Amino acid sequence: YAIRDVNLSNDRNAVTYDALNKARSIDDVEAAISLQGVSWTNTLAADRNGTAYYADLSVVPNVDAALIERCRVKVAGVPAQVIVLNGADSTCAWVNDARSSVVGAMPAQSMPRLRRDDYVTNENDSYWLSNPKSPLEGFSPIIGAERTARSLRTRAGISFIEEVLKGGAKATPETLEQMLFSQRNYGAELLLDDLLTLCVAPMEPVALASGSVDIAPSCRALSQWNRKETVDSRGGHVWREFWRFASRIPGVYAVPFNAADAANTPRGLAVQQPGVREALRRSLAQAQQRLAQFGIALDATLGSIQYDTRNGERIPVPGGEGPAGMWSVISTELKKDGYSPIVAGNSYIQVVGWNSDGTLDARGILTYSQSDNPASPHYADQTRLYAQGQWLRLPFYEKDIVADKNLKMLRLRQ
Repeated sequence: YAIRDVNLSNDRNAVTYDALNKARSIDDVEAAISLQGVSWTNTLAADRNGTAYYADLSVVPNVDAALIERCRVKVAGVPAQVIVLNGADSTCAWVNDARSSVVGAMPAQSMPRLRRDDYVTNENDSYWLSNPKSPLEGFSPIIGAERTARSLRTRAGISFIEEVLKGGAKATPETLEQMLFSQRNYGAELLLDDLLTLCVAPMEPVALASGSVDIAPSCRALSQWNRKETVDSRGGHVWREFWRFASRIPGVYAVPFNAADAANTPRGLAVQQPGVREALRRSLAQAQQRLAQFGIALDATLGSIQYDTRNGERIPVPGGEGPAGMWSVISTELKKDGYSPIVAGNSYIQVVGWNSDGTLDARGILTYSQSDNPASPHYADQTRLYAQGQWLRLPFYEKDIVADKNLKMLRLRQ
């Protein structure tokens, strides 16, 4: 096998982000990212004209669906989303296109983009369902999958946005702030009621290889959970561990995925199917057993078991895992005493909007704080704010920047 990196000789980053910094409209944004310096990320933007814009004009190999169909090699153990081509056939090489500034990369003209006057969104799925009313289709599979089930996190974002816009309402920075800091678990909102139908006394113990497990304590914890993952919520970690097992059950959903209704399917747990019902009970038992092995109480508050430690101080961290249904994501690993340290998830959070008088409203937070120096006063300050569901107003106008009491200026002359 030979591995080739499409970005290895890509030197377009600086010119692209310089153009983005100067963009004043969606047209300018599209022109900037078409310079092909965005190595791997999605781009979302909105302008004062009310246009919302999504694009995946990142740098990917110029390989179309026909070439993949003809040249793809299936390799055991390699995930389906990893495309391996036949290196013994020179006609399977990436195609050089004169329209592309990066050798072997797909030209920007061939990549997905969308303009809307309502919204666009992306939660790390492919481009396909950036807005359910305008699915993006017909692009090369090398960019991403189309007409496939979206993650619970993607569907959470769509659902929460649609709730806000119902009846013609407009979103504000406060709207997005509430969406984020409410810490709702969409997976639980969608599926937990079905699971709780299995929690009716008397409940038979669940037989596992390690012994029988009485799942009544897990049922109690989940029935009392508020279906959020705030630092004060109790029971969300039981759902998190349960879904880690349950999501792998064949036929777990009562309503299968339908590409024509992708934002709302699959849904429901197939509790009427005896095999699925028993597998769900077993998943709950496995989750309870796993938490017990690490000494985690089923009714513990999230903040007591999910935290980041700074200079000996445990700072509670809200949020949870995207695969389990969280829009507000925190990724970590269960260890003795809890979910710590925090590995990934919400990091730099920013919301920008315009007030009714046309002035800009910018707010944000760096969840892991500004400094990695334990002696710095900024080593944990924003992490504490995030734990409290707060963030910062960001100075944008020159007068606000100059008035900031923390301003320090360094002038460089050549």
